[in-house]
Amino acid sequence: MNNPNHPETELFWKLDEQLLRILLQHSSKFARVAHSPITVELFLAALYASAPEEVSAYFEDVAPLRKLVKSLSEITIGTVEIAPAATNAILNQVVDSELIRILQKARQKHDRVTLSDFMEEITHDSAISDWLLEKRNLLIRKK
Repeated sequence: MNNPNHPETELFWKLDEQLLRILLQHSSKFARVAHSPITVELFLAALYASAPEEVSAYFEDVAPLRKLVKSLSEITIGTVEIAPAATNAILNQVVDSELIRILQKARQKHDRVTLSDFMEEITHDSAISDWLLEKRNLLIRKK
């Protein structure tokens, strides 16, 4: 299942069902709406839209994340632009290298990467934490 044009494909198969679904469906849609690759920021927005209580536990205040989700959700895209929710759909979207890096770090520690595994990596990654605070005013709650 390793695709030389998309080496991250193997990594995607190591995500648990919930994370894979969010990546394939919600993050992919948000990326199309934003005309952007799937970034850590968009993935966090998709995670929050899908599991708000679980994601909220990792932030001091989720208002900026809630605002981002609202703005991305208000924009509709045509049915021609919506790719089927299949593994190959994600390959039509570029996945940001920072998101791949965080997922790979989580994968090194866990056989199947869950939402909490991903969020723990975000919590411990100072570069991502600093960027989220600076760009989105999202302060990660240190445990």
